[in-house]
Amino acid sequence: MTEPAIITFAGDLELARYPAAHGILEAAKLSKGRSLVLDLSAADRVDPLIAGELVLFIRRSLRYGALVAVVPPHRPNEWLTHAGSIRDAHFRQTREEALALVGGAAP
Repeated sequence: MTEPAIITFAGDLELARYPAAHGILEAAKLSKGRSLVLDLSAADRVDPLIAGELVLFIRRSLRYGALVAVVPPHRPNEWLTHAGSIRDAHFRQTREEALALVGGAAP
């Protein structure tokens, strides 16, 4: 079994960080069916442009058959929790719970 991809963002995801965030997501394009953990638990404010990029990345991963677990930021983020296009993603409270879902070992 292939290890899941783990993507972690921390701090303010402000507009100035968009190029780096976009690059990380592009580099992490998943092979068909590879599981994914998107850990945003250490992220603070998320700029709407980056939020949209995250939603598109999750949606694309789901479309390719990935099992996706998302650990949302602690601050409420309507864009993420109410995005209908990613309703098939599994939201978990902790990274450990997300890893347990996708079958990955905790680092």
